[in-house]
Amino acid sequence: MKNAGKNVVSAHRGLTRLFYNLMGRFYDQLYHRLIRGYVESAETLMNDLVREGDWVLDIGCGTGLLCYLAAPKAGGVVGVDLATGMLQKAIKKQSNDQRVYFVNGDALRLPIQREFDCCVSAFMLVMLPREKRWQIISEMNRLLKPGGRVAFLTSRPEFGEQWMSAEEWRNGLRSLGFTGILVIEKDDVFLNIVASKPPEDGQSAMPYIPTQDWILDPGELDGDASFDEGVPVLVS
Repeated sequence: MKNAGKNVVSAHRGLTRLFYNLMGRFYDQLYHRLIRGYVESAETLMNDLVREGDWVLDIGCGTGLLCYLAAPKAGGVVGVDLATGMLQKAIKKQSNDQRVYFVNGDALRLPIQREFDCCVSAFMLVMLPREKRWQIISEMNRLLKPGGRVAFLTSRPEFGEQWMSAEEWRNGLRSLGFTGILVIEKDDVFLNIVASKPPEDGQSAMPYIPTQDWILDPGELDGDASFDEGVPVLVS
């Protein structure tokens, strides 16, 4: 986590593509196993986030971890990644009955037009300068249905200045019009962010309700959520 987004690979999009093309076949064995709690945190996040029939967009999907975690409940899942090597690994995991689709494309210029109920991204944004991160999140907002949800699997700022703080996340998401912003801790590594796009008039939002094994500090919510019998629930 301390080196993510700070090495030479992240300094150039071409090098990023080349590195992850080569890493595709080894990525799961190295990253999913070496980063303690990564897979478990992703499982918890996606289980809480995705509703039955949702269409889910995963930006920087890599080898498809979030895509396949979303698939059992989702109406369809689209994963986008810059590196064909990562997508080739992701496609090999697919079974015939899964509505999971993969697109080779740049998150800064998403080749997608349809709307989604959920847009997610795990550990990809740290590879980019901050202004580019918000450009991508703005694109996610564009593709998100009113009342839909965004989620980011990320890490804590104590691992380096490349990781955005809770305050930075809140301010940036609010500036894009998101509400119900939750900053959630998992284990001693992960800082996960969830927010909602306001619904259209007359519609009700589908809240994100974290399970009890998430650590969520009500003192940091700043009016974005309330607690009902110890369970954090979004309010409009």
